[in-house]
Amino acid sequence: MILLRVGGSIGQNLVPNPSFEDTVACPFSLIQLYQAEGWTINVNSSDYFHTCASPYSHVTVPEAFGFQYPHTGNAYAGFSAKRRDWYWGENREYLGRELSSQLIPGTRYYVSFYVNLNYLLCGVNKIGMLFTNNFLGDTTILPAPLINNFAQVYTDSIVSDTVSWTKISGSFVADSAYRYFMIGLFFDDSHIDSLFIPDSVYTECSNYYYVDDVCVSANPLTCDVLLTSIEQPIKTQIRIYPSPATDNLTIENIKQETTFHLYDLLGKEVLTTKLATGKNQIEIKNLTNGIYIYRIIGESKVGKVFIEK
Repeated sequence: MILLRVGGSIGQNLVPNPSFEDTVACPFSLIQLYQAEGWTINVNSSDYFHTCASPYSHVTVPEAFGFQYPHTGNAYAGFSAKRRDWYWGENREYLGRELSSQLIPGTRYYVSFYVNLNYLLCGVNKIGMLFTNNFLGDTTILPAPLINNFAQVYTDSIVSDTVSWTKISGSFVADSAYRYFMIGLFFDDSHIDSLFIPDSVYTECSNYYYVDDVCVSANPLTCDVLLTSIEQPIKTQIRIYPSPATDNLTIENIKQETTFHLYDLLGKEVLTTKLATGKNQIEIKNLTNGIYIYRIIGESKVGKVFIEK
């Protein structure tokens, strides 16, 4: 039991309310990220979308200042990574919050979040997450764009998918006991690549992204588990049972020969075995009670196993 408690602490997602489900109140207009519980860093007017909002408010889901269903749950946020208009000039938006606990210097952390580009706009790369000890709070006019050509985690690929959610992920070693993080575009134009969506009405690169399912953890499996185990059963239709398990696990609907890996909550591999196509049975009677993480490599599937005897 002590081992599981320690492992759970190490492996937890340090982002409270990671998919924006918990509300202070339902949003009723744009520029209300503060209605998402705990998301108190809002620079230059990021937005909050939830199914509880009025269908006439432009912030309900999926009719969210455009059209998109959440990656998971009932809510997500939105921000302009890069925008230029006649009134504001260059304008970028950032959103973020305080972590549930400070990062530990010298520790490697793993990050993931999902974004989706709104319609008729321009996709860019270098969208990322910046960790900081500077709390910027909720402001719609200041500070100027946070462009230092640096973020601990960012993508080199242009995010231009307007239909499906795109996962941005990476890892870094903390060099400070960071308390906060922000999501946005932290690079100047000379470091950014862009791609105009066909039939875009814009002549300069301007865009708007939705963001959902934000994860920061010291365990490399945690973000994968939280963000992919929800969608993969629908995509692959693989069944793993019973839960809780005692002596054996049954795995059905394997579509190709692959490998099954099982880890404890500290990330130590406790079992690995080959899987054949179809139905497989795996003996686990030598494992102790607890929660384990499995990964089926060839099927790109990750999830949890509960063992109780």
